[in-house]
Amino acid sequence: MTPEKIDAMMKILEELKARVETLEKKDKENSQIGYNQDTQKTESIIEFYLKHNSKSDTDNALVLLSYLEKIKKLQNISSNDVLNSFSEAKLQSPQNISDKMQMLYKRGLVIRSQASNKSYLWQVSLTGEGYLEKLKNGK
Repeated sequence: MTPEKIDAMMKILEELKARVETLEKKDKENSQIGYNQDTQKTESIIEFYLKHNSKSDTDNALVLLSYLEKIKKLQNISSNDVLNSFSEAKLQSPQNISDKMQMLYKRGLVIRSQASNKSYLWQVSLTGEGYLEKLKNGK
C-alpha cells in the first residue's frame, strides 16, 4: 500500500470515529431521561419518584418539580403544576404547596421567577440537582 492510500484510510477512520462518538453521546443523553429508542417510552412519574428516597412533602415537591422539568420537559412550572403532580404520582397532596415551594426556595433548592398573575414559576437550581442526587443515593 502506498503512503497516500494509508493516509486516506486513516482520514476515513478518524471521521468514522468522530461519528461513532457523536452517536454514543446522543444515545447516552437519551437514556438519561428515560427514553427508550425501541419503544419510545418515557419513565412514569411513579417510577421517577420511587428512585428517590424522599420522606417529606418538601422533598416530594422537589422530586416532582424535577420530573416535570426533566421528563415532561415543561418550563414555567407553577405551584399548581407541582400540586397536580402529587395526585398523578398517587401521593397525598400537602396542605399548602406554596409554603413547601417557599421552603425549597429558602434552602436554595429552587429558582423562582414572577408570573404575570402574582404567583411564582419554579425551576430546580443546581443546588437542588445535587440534593436530588443525594436523595437518589439514599443519603
